[in-house]
Amino acid sequence: MALNWERPISSTSVREYAYDEDTGELHVRFHNGTVYKYNGLTPDDYDNFRNSPSKGSHVHNMARKHKYVKV
Repeated sequence: MALNWERPISSTSVREYAYDEDTGELHVRFHNGTVYKYNGLTPDDYDNFRNSPSKGSHVHNMARKHKYVKV
């Protein structure tokens, strides 16, 4: 399935992100081009991320709770 990338209105670290509700995976592309995939997110987790005022801080906190890999 193709990911539907979204761009935050303003973020100093996150360039864009895409969530796959079927797998619970959140893909985050940073301004430097690096992409990380965070696993095991619920739709509520994703909504919290989307609505957070600081995407970078939220990603940092997610890394403590969810497995992730560089892709």
